Amino acid sequence: MWPFNELTICMLVLCMEFTFSSYFLLGSDVTLKCPCLNEDESQCSVSYSMKNSNAKEFRYEDSLFLLITNFCEKNQGKYICIKNGLYSSTTFELKDRNTKDEFTMYRANKDDVVLLYKVPKTVTHISWHWTSHDAVTKDTIHVNFNNSSTSSGKFHNHMNCSNGVKLPVSLNVSGQYKCILPDNSIGITINLVTVEVNAYSSSAVFRNSNLSITCKVSHVISNSRVLLVWAKVNRYTSVAVKKHNVTSQSRQITVNVTDIDEYSTNWTCLVFSGNQLVALAPLTLKYKTDAEIQQTIITDLTTNIRDEKHHIISTIYIYISVMAVVIIIAGLLWMLRRSGGKAEDMHTLSSKCEEIQYISVSFRMQSTGDEGSLAPCDISAGRPKEHEVLYAQVKQNT
Repeated sequence: MWPFNELTICMLVLCMEFTFSSYFLLGSDVTLKCPCLNEDESQCSVSYSMKNSNAKEFRYEDSLFLLITNFCEKNQGKYICIKNGLYSSTTFELKDRNTKDEFTMYRANKDDVVLLYKVPKTVTHISWHWTSHDAVTKDTIHVNFNNSSTSSGKFHNHMNCSNGVKLPVSLNVSGQYKCILPDNSIGITINLVTVEVNAYSSSAVFRNSNLSITCKVSHVISNSRVLLVWAKVNRYTSVAVKKHNVTSQSRQITVNVTDIDEYSTNWTCLVFSGNQLVALAPLTLKYKTDAEIQQTIITDLTTNIRDEKHHIISTIYIYISVMAVVIIIAGLLWMLRRSGGKAEDMHTLSSKCEEIQYISVSFRMQSTGDEGSLAPCDISAGRPKEHEVLYAQVKQNT
């Protein structure tokens, strides 16, 4: 049985809480680091009053990081690191604004960045003046606090949000953003550095194949110390594979990944500014399994057979169609030729008919003599009666 004094001291140590206060600018990024010396995830955690959509937890080696992007009013409060029953808490609060305030944000491609600035209620509009990191391109976003904003340039697809605008991130939106107030004074200056990750392979990625992954930043802020780390994500944490100190001449880090399998597909590029983790750019490698490869081969073979059958049927159909057209044309020509011959025969017959001459001979039945006997008609005896006359036509050859 433990002595009372020792038990009391132990309980005090287990329940001891260390509290610190930190102040941050509206819209800036905040990082909380909680130490975790063992690999068991359940022994290390972070607790805070409300689960915010702009907060993300990440385990890296012996630490648990909490990243809060675009810190605002709802993120204020107490954050507690818990490790083996020990508590250390930090209170995050907003800092009062200053016209000389300036900070830097790091964002991965396809994330969003929110430009925030709190102005007095009497201010009805502000504008954000953007200059690219190479000082070649400029643009302006005009914001009216009646939930409308306009941009005549590349930021036409921005979105309005509370006290600011939301922009989709890509490499070509990096640079400096200055908030300009109605009296043309500068409210705040924000430097945006973008992070891009890519995987390169000379062919399709299969199990146990090799490829290279690259992480790079858009530019380097003067007087900043930036470290890039490629980390492989395991079950409970992530382990550094390669590190690189960024300079203006060397802004990227590359790792050759060999023998890809299910244990080497999840990677994350970590960006450190000083000693603070400021950005995460995850990359998941996708590969085809042997079964998928076999299925692909079978599918391709079936597709080839189907295509060959379709080609044969199409060829037969075309051949039959051509033969039918030839037969129809031949029949029409034969009919035209035959009808032309008949026309010539009819013309010849008509000509011959025109050469035939006819004479008429009349006969009259005798009133006396044997019954049924006929006698030549006496033309000179006068015109016979109509019922006594027979007519005959006799062809006369000329």
